[in-house]
Amino acid sequence: MPATTQEQQLEDNHHNLVEEWGAYLKYGINSCFKNIASPGSVPENIVIAGSYLAILFIFVLDVISDPAISFHLLYIFPLTFIALHSSRSSLVTAAVALSISLQVCELLCFRDWTLKGPVYLFLLIAFSSIICTLVARYSRAHTLEVKHLSTIDPLTHLCNRRGLAKAMEIEAVRQRRYSDCGGHFSLALLDLDGFKGLNDSMGHKAGDKALILLADILRNQIRQTDTIARLGGDEFVVLMPNTKASDCHTLCHLLCQTIRLRLTEEFSYPLSASIGFTSSENSTDISIDMLSVADKGLYRAKALGKGCVVREFAENEFAA
Repeated sequence: MPATTQEQQLEDNHHNLVEEWGAYLKYGINSCFKNIASPGSVPENIVIAGSYLAILFIFVLDVISDPAISFHLLYIFPLTFIALHSSRSSLVTAAVALSISLQVCELLCFRDWTLKGPVYLFLLIAFSSIICTLVARYSRAHTLEVKHLSTIDPLTHLCNRRGLAKAMEIEAVRQRRYSDCGGHFSLALLDLDGFKGLNDSMGHKAGDKALILLADILRNQIRQTDTIARLGGDEFVVLMPNTKASDCHTLCHLLCQTIRLRLTEEFSYPLSASIGFTSSENSTDISIDMLSVADKGLYRAKALGKGCVVREFAENEFAA
């Protein structure tokens, strides 16, 4: 191979390596700043301990440094950090008070000022600390509200599809952590029979009222450890951790009866619910694919005459 070709290849390899490491560095920096700016992404105990230690460290640094050098601006960073990530307002207020107190102490005890100088600086310190903290607290509240609304169905106030995926992900992680204990997991998918006819005959307001009533029925019938989600239209999902197929089947039959009685009585219109469900005895197999399995059961329930419950098995399962 000619020398020029070898040099070109080495140069290309070096260029590719630099680009690869640059991409890794960029990803790492973006991830770091994303976590810092996202409330709840950093463990709260670490936030609290780190912020208080940072405030004390800045105070010591300010005391031992040259009097001509001031580090007062650095207090803003731990205050913003704890205000953004801590859920306990009392600890945030205490951090602000500690920060202001230490800065005033450093000004009065370790620097030679005229009376007017410390007064102006105290007002500036208090104002900047309080304003930065309040901005961070409002930012935290707004971010958490938007995050919450992005996973909630606005009509029924149940989880939406995104919230369902998040709930299943959390449950899968929890089950994998305790996989030695075994466990069961069930998922039911249901929709209303006759819902389109109700909308056509009584209007969409009646349809919305039916969906809200159905959501209330589901909340009252299931356990607190279960999760309900509305996928859209009249399709609802119930996640049931630690629930055997027999128990899920019993609950689904009870739901069918309750939904038929309550909705028919409320609207004087024949409404019922068809339910398809799937269960897994291997709790580590929880995935969003269970939805498609339950969906097949729902279609079979519709085909069998509606208003009934059908269990569907995954391809790797068999009916016992």
